[in-house]
Amino acid sequence: TRRFTFEGFLPSGKKERRAALEELTGERRTMVFHEAPHRLRATLEDMAELLGDRPAALCRELTKLH
Repeated sequence: TRRFTFEGFLPSGKKERRAALEELTGERRTMVFHEAPHRLRATLEDMAELLGDRPAALCRELTKLH
């Protein structure tokens, strides 16, 4: 979309993370999240289940300078 919302890190607990995602089910803007590598799989699974069929992109170290 032309507009986006930055959501930052989701809660680390499964129940809390799912509740936060449920609040975003009606959001139509592009959403940007941060996530720790060790929680990525669980977060993506929850996103797919709760947010439905949406385009997605995974990016790593976008602002890191080498």
